[in-house]
Formats: sequence, C-alpha cells, structure tokens
Amino acid sequence: MALPKLLNSQDLQPFLANPVLLTEQTRELQLAIANYPDTPTNLLEILVNSSDPLVAEAASHHVNWAGEITENWHYLADTTLQTKELGQNDHLAVELLKIAPVPDYFLSEFVPASYLSLALKNPHLPLRYRVKYLKRLARESNIEPRLQVAESRETPVPILEILAGDLELPIRMAVKSNPTTPRELIELMEGQLAVAKDWNTDSEQLATLGESRWDLIRLAVAQNLATSGETLMQLAGDGVFKIKLAVAKNPQTPANVLGVLAEHSATEIKSAVARHPNATEEILHQLFPTKKSVLRRRENLPASILERFFGEAATDEPIWKQYDLRNLLLRQSNTPTWILAEFANVDIEALRAERLANFANYFDIEEPLTDSFPPTPAEIVECSIRENMHFLAEIPQHPQVSVEILDRLSHARIAKVQLAVAQNLQTPEVLRLSLLENLSVNAEEEIKIEIAKDINTPIHILEMMVENEFTDKKLLSRIRKTLTSNCNSSGWWDSISDLKEKLLSPANITIDVECWIEAIKNSGIIKGSENMPDDVDSEMDIIYSVWKEVLPGLSKEQVRNVTDTLINESDIILQEMESRSMYRSAAVALVGNPNTPSMLREKLKHQLIMPEKRKDNYYQRNENLFLALAYNPEVPKAEREEYLRELVQCSCTRRNIAADPRTPLEILEQLWEEGEKEAVASSPAAPEYLLRQIANESLDNEYVLMKIAQNLNAPIELRIQVVKELYENHTESNQDILDLVLPHPKLKILEHYRFLLEKELQEEIKKTREFMSRQPQFMSEVLKSNNIPALKNVARNCQTPIHILEQLAKHPDENIRDALVDNRNLPRDTLLELAGDPSFSVRCKLASKYFRRQTSVEILEILADDESEGVRTVVAENPDTPVEVLVKLANDSSEYVKEKLVSNPNTPVEILEMLSDAESIKVRQLVAENPDTPVETLVKLANDSSKYVKQKLVSNPNTPVEILKRLGLEEKIFNISNANIPASLLEELAEHSSESVRYEVIQHPNTPVRVIEKLANENYIPAVQAIAECDSFLA
Repeated sequence: MALPKLLNSQDLQPFLANPVLLTEQTRELQLAIANYPDTPTNLLEILVNSSDPLVAEAASHHVNWAGEITENWHYLADTTLQTKELGQNDHLAVELLKIAPVPDYFLSEFVPASYLSLALKNPHLPLRYRVKYLKRLARESNIEPRLQVAESRETPVPILEILAGDLELPIRMAVKSNPTTPRELIELMEGQLAVAKDWNTDSEQLATLGESRWDLIRLAVAQNLATSGETLMQLAGDGVFKIKLAVAKNPQTPANVLGVLAEHSATEIKSAVARHPNATEEILHQLFPTKKSVLRRRENLPASILERFFGEAATDEPIWKQYDLRNLLLRQSNTPTWILAEFANVDIEALRAERLANFANYFDIEEPLTDSFPPTPAEIVECSIRENMHFLAEIPQHPQVSVEILDRLSHARIAKVQLAVAQNLQTPEVLRLSLLENLSVNAEEEIKIEIAKDINTPIHILEMMVENEFTDKKLLSRIRKTLTSNCNSSGWWDSISDLKEKLLSPANITIDVECWIEAIKNSGIIKGSENMPDDVDSEMDIIYSVWKEVLPGLSKEQVRNVTDTLINESDIILQEMESRSMYRSAAVALVGNPNTPSMLREKLKHQLIMPEKRKDNYYQRNENLFLALAYNPEVPKAEREEYLRELVQCSCTRRNIAADPRTPLEILEQLWEEGEKEAVASSPAAPEYLLRQIANESLDNEYVLMKIAQNLNAPIELRIQVVKELYENHTESNQDILDLVLPHPKLKILEHYRFLLEKELQEEIKKTREFMSRQPQFMSEVLKSNNIPALKNVARNCQTPIHILEQLAKHPDENIRDALVDNRNLPRDTLLELAGDPSFSVRCKLASKYFRRQTSVEILEILADDESEGVRTVVAENPDTPVEVLVKLANDSSEYVKEKLVSNPNTPVEILEMLSDAESIKVRQLVAENPDTPVETLVKLANDSSKYVKQKLVSNPNTPVEILKRLGLEEKIFNISNANIPASLLEELAEHSSESVRYEVIQHPNTPVRVIEKLANENYIPAVQAIAECDSFLA
C-alpha cells in the first residue's frame, strides 16, 4: 500500500467551506487529510463516516477528533495494531530486534525462539513486550527457551504456575529456584504430585487430579494403578503425547481405552497397546499387520493370532524348518493342538534315508554318535538328525499336546524326544513305563541322569538303574559297548580293533558279544591283573577252560593275548568311570532322588565316595555326591547338615549351595559371614533381613547390588532401593541396570511396571544431570550433587567457570580429575596443580599429546622429573616436548624412557648418537632403524655385538650400500625390501636355499636381468610367474 500524500495548510482550503466535497476525492487524498495534524473537526467528521474503513479508522484516531490520550495510549495502539493485517515480514522484524524493541505481534509463529531470547536481552524492551515474549517462549517445545522463562525474574507468576508442573525436571527445578515463584505454589504442586503418584490414593481424587492444569500431575495420574477406567479414557485423549503413552503402558488400563489408543497414529503408542496384557483378541488382530514383531515377543497370545502367524508362514518348505515360526509357536501356551500335530508330523525314517543317500552334504557334523573313530555315515547322519529334530522334545512338554501326538512321538528314535514323552503325565502308563525302562538302560548318560533325578520316575526303574550303576554291571555294560564298536574306548585303532584284525579274523573268529560277556563273567578276568593269584599258570588253565569254547582253534598263548587285552581294556574303563564325572553323574542323581530305596542309596553312596588319598584329583572329589545327599529329604537331617558343613569349606561348591532354595538359613548366614555376599545375594532362600544387611554392607559393590536387584524373592521395595543406589553411584557400566532386571521371564506384571517406572525416572534424572552439566547456571548444583558422571561432564565442559574447575581439581575421585585434563580451558594454576596430582593416570594424561592441543612446555618440564617411569616415558614420546627436556631425558635411568626418546621425531641427532652406545639392545635397535640417525652412527652400529641391532640396520633406508653388502654376504643379515640393497647382494641371494627369498629377489627393482634370466629355469611356480610379469625381464 502507498504511503499517504504529504500535505500543507493550503491543501485544506478548498474543503473548509464545503466539507462534503471530501467524499468525492481519491482515497489517497482522504487518507492524507485524515493523517494531517491540523485537520479541523468538521473535515474529520466527514472522514470518520467514510465508507472506506481505512479512511474512517485513520480519522477516528486523529487527536482533533478523539482528543489527546494521556493514559494507556500504548495499550490502545497495541490493540489497534494487533487487529490489523500488517503483512508480516519476519526477516525485517528480526533485523529490527537487534537494534530496537519490537512488539511480538510483528513476529509470526515461525520466528525461531532464539530470536525471541535475543529480544529479551534488550534492556530497553518495554515490560509489556517482555512479558509477551516470555509467554511465547513458555509454549516452546524445546527445553532451552522454557528454561530461560523459568529462570527469569521478570516472568509473571501465572506463567511460572504453568511451568511449575512442566514435564522436564530442569524446568521444574528452575521454577522452584526462581525468587518470583510463590512458595505455596511449589508446595501445592509437589503435594498434588505426591498424591497422584501414591497407588493408595482413591479413584475420586485421581479423577480430580486428572484434570490438573499441570502436565506432570496428569502424567502421574496416567501412571497410577488406582486410576479408574473413566479417568484413563479421559487421559487417553490428552493433548500431551507422553500422557497418552503412559495410559497405554499402565497395566490397569481397560480394554475399551486400549481400543481407542490402538487407533492412534503414533507407532510407539500402538506398540505399547500390542504389549499390554489387557489388549483383547480383537485389538491384537487390528494391530497384527503392523505390529507382528511386538506380538511375537508377547506371552499367551490367543490361538487365533497364532493360527494367523501359522497361516501367513505357509510355504513349500516343511514347517519344521521355519525356525522363527517354530520357536514362536512352541513357546506359546495357547498354540492349537492341530498346529502341534503339524510340527510332530515329521517322517524321521524318510529323512534318515534321504540323508544317507546324500551323505556327501553332511561332512560338517562335529559330534559323533558313539566313541568310535572314524564315525560311520549312519552315525554322522544320526547326529545331524538329532541336531535338527531337537525341537520335537519341546512338543510333549506343551500344555496343548494330545495323547495321539505323544504316541506318535514315542516312535521317534531320538532319546530326548522319547524321554519328554515319558515324562508327560498324559502319556499312557504302559507306554510311559516301556519308554523309561528302555531309556534307563540303553540311552546316553545325559538321558539316564534326567531319569535318575526325576522324582516321578517309578521306584522299580530307579532300583533297576541303581543295580546297573554298581561297578561290575557298569563295567560289563561298557565292555559290551566296546566290543560292538569299531575301536577301543579310548578311541584309537589298537587294542580290540588290533585284536580283531591280527588274531581273530585270520582264525575266522567273530565276536559273539553275549558269549564273550558270559565268558568274561565266568572266567573272572574283569577283576584285573592286580587280583591275579600267585599261581598264574593255574589261573590261566581255568580261564582257558572257559574261553576255549568261545575262541576255538586258538592256542593257550593266543587266548592269553585276548584275555590280557580285555583286562587292559577293563582297567581303562574303570579309570574313566572313577575319574570322569560324566560316568558318575547318573549314580549321583540316583543318590539324590528321595524315591531311591535307602538301602540301595547307601550301597551306591559307599561305592561313589572317593578315598581320602585320591581327593586331590579335581574330577574325583566328592562335592557333587555330598550336594545330592545334602538336599535329599530322605537322608537323616543330622547327616545332611554334616554334608553341608563340609561342602561350605569348598570354594567351588559355595555358589551352588547358595543358589539352592533348600539351603538352611544357618548355612546362608555362614556363607555371608565368610564373605560370599554375591552368592547369598542371589539366593532364593535368603531372608529379607539378610538381603538388607548385605545391601547396606555392599553399597560400593555393584555386582552384589545387582544380584539383589535380580533376586525375585527379595522384597520389591528393597530391589527398587538397590536399583536407585546403582543408578546414583554405579552408572559407568555400558549396560543399563534395569535392562538386566526387566527381561526376567518370572517377573510379575506389577513388579515389572514398578521397575519400568523407575527406569523412566532414572533416565529422566540422568538426562537432567547431563543437561545441567552443560549449563553454567546449574554447575554449582551439579557440584553439590557429587554425581560422578555429571561431574565428569562438567569437568570436560569448556564453558565451565574457572572457579568450578579449580574445585574439581581437588575432587577426591581421580576419574573427575582425569576428565578435567580433557578441558582445553584449564588455567595455568590448575594445570600446575594437576602436574603434582597423586594419580598416575592424571599425570600421564597431562603429559601426553592430546588431539591437536599443544602441551604446555612448563608442564612437560615439571613432569620430566616425575617419580614415575611411566610419566617420564610419556613426556619422552610427546612431540611437543622441547629439545632441552629431551636432552635431559637422554640421561634418564629408565630404558623405556630412552626407547620413547629415540622414537620421538624431535630428538636431536646428538642424542641418537649418544644412545647408540646404550646398554639396552632395544634402544640400539631403535637407533639403528631411525631414519634420522647419522650415517656415521649407522656405520658404527654395523659392528654391534647384537644381530638384532644389525637386523634393524639393514631395514634403514639410509644405511650405506657397503654396509648392506657386507652384512648380507658375510653375516647373512639382509632385508630384501630395502630399496638400497645392492645388485651384487641380490645376485648372491638368488642362490639362497629359501624359495621365498629367491622370489623376493625376483621382485626387487635392483635385481639384474641376467639374474632373472638365470632364475627363469626354476621349477618354483610363483617364481616363474613373477619372472613372466617382471618389467625388466619383459624389456
């Protein structure tokens, strides 16, 4: 719009006599007259009634019409300007802010808050404008503008009232510290917050607080378990995202509220709903397309959701090969029986046949089926099937498994699967007993152990297993296995296999295992050579009489050879049975089973107990046996207590004892008194008073505190208290503390929620401390808190005031002082103080070259005299260390200092010459390879007594050719990679016995062509190839 035309008094003359003529004039002239200071009232009256609103408004504000405004004129002006279309120009307004006060209505909503903050620094800004800017900044989403408002003493109380309940802790702290803030306001907000957080607050109070003007109060209500569904529904529509998310996370949020939140566009809220225990089947189906990954991690998914997962995964590939789907469906308790049947529907026999036919594809199997070597194709295939089919053992353990599926799986020739079927109480008794009887005899040791320790195993099977664990029977069983295998029990092709090849096969004798076992028992040879009678010939006659029927056609000497082999084999087996815990574990499990008959238990116990003289062997100790007996309730109490007293004396079993829920209190107290705090802190049997005492004694031990936090039997309040202590004083670890506690599968829902709220609170505190440590106005508060991570941030911050840096230089924690060295703004006095710091780490860091920062010469001069060899070593290698200090360090008593000195690029030549005579071979080596070492010194080192020095010398590019030639020809010390190596030496090395040396000779640019031509007749393929590619040869 054009500016009004400038007038003078003569321009008014035509209209004074006839004012109506004004209505016929142009808008421009009318505006000019309306703005002219001396326009009389009669003309203004015409203009005030103009049909043009702009002309009418201009005339109505004229002093001769409205009269002079003596009070509140600026409010009238502001009101007028705010109601006008001003055609905002943010760029122009921002430029004006730099030099003059600008009303807020000249600035659009798009002007960054930083410019508004700049306006507040103008001392001439009228208070009314200042308040307007403060109101605008108080609505900013970023914390910095709101913090400026919260700290300002000019902020009106109504704005402070809003910020007093801000969601950001630094804002609330600043409001609380602002002298303008009424004390009763803070007391009111904090009082309401305490009520809103209290899970014992009644729902009516919470409903009232749910309508609070303060976001923080409404958030606390949204997180409270006592909040009613109606209030949660109201808060689900709150304008603050964090409050809606809190409603979605509250375990008590009803399904109808979750249904509303499931419609929210934010993925974080939808994920929280998908995880919620109250989410209905309908809601889960609604979220299924976008939240599959979240749903997969849920427990107790409805069957319809699981069927949907199953249906979407349908491919040509067998369902059992889809690992992720299989893992999901077998883990879920509601998986339908028909899906379990699909997983169980694997034709293992067909799979065996297929894999045997394609055996070449399965050579990567690591674990052989038996002790035989090498394993047969069938054994390798069996291993692969056991690895692939391990999931079948999970199906019988599933709550939805049917008897039909159990029956089908019982035919799988996989011991773990059959054991799982046998241990399912739905399995028909006849089938169950048949499986257990077979497995208890023929399965591998780990299966026998599971059967032996299961309290549901029938007594007659336990009795049978005990009988089989007695030495004679177990020995015969192992011998039977050896006789049927390809080799002896040790796995080498000798002994039995040799016997078969060299003695039995030539005589056309095959091993009839049962006949041999009977002969072994009847001849008594398994008693071993130690029990042979004095009259060996007589004994041999008896043995021969038994074995001649089994070994027809063999002489007595040959029979003696067979029986001696069996005796040796039985000795080896006996040693394994006694020394390897694997062969004792089933027997130990039987001793620990309360259903094992006492007479058999005692007999087996006496067999298992190792003699005193043999307890020094780790594998022959009695700890596992005593543990089994100590926790067997059928063993007399006095005997059990005696075992425990003996066990606690052994360090290797203390943790096992503490971890067992059956351990008596007096034993736990003994372990605690003897320093096993971490073990007792983990114990599910530890009482509350003991855990509290351990926590109080272990405030400096984060491992012990962590064990208490993870102990599900510890009171929730104690665990929360411990977590707070860990966050407060042990926050240096890389892993979040509560990330170790929250995933526990047995953690109750409400306990999980308590920990989740605590995690959010601690994260807020941590974020606040980090923020405050970067803000100079808060640094004094951080200093008072003595929080180590926050103090380290303050120490490193280049904006930290000098007086705070000086205080931190005296902090008792060396980690703080160490962090202080990173600060580039440390004053000289503080640097000098740190140069005398008692911490080796601090002084070393001070002496080192740090990024591009120049190390203070004064500090380096001081630290060059440091008592620590390590500190002086760092000074010696620092490129900023002045030459005079380097010269001084050349006389240091430490060889390590001299080594770093030689490597320093600024070390003078004179020092290198001096150190070439050092006693340390390492120092002379470094001088020899240093490119700055003078040639005269290199020549001198060619006569060094150490070949290691000469080896470094031939690598130096400045070593004279004569020296390289002499050392290479006379002392056979050379380095072909040295570019200066002479042709004569290369010609000599072309005859070297090492083909790799000759190959390097071919690659060297100084090698004469005639040498390459000579080597062209070499049969060494890489050398011939190198010759073909060699430029000099091709030329």
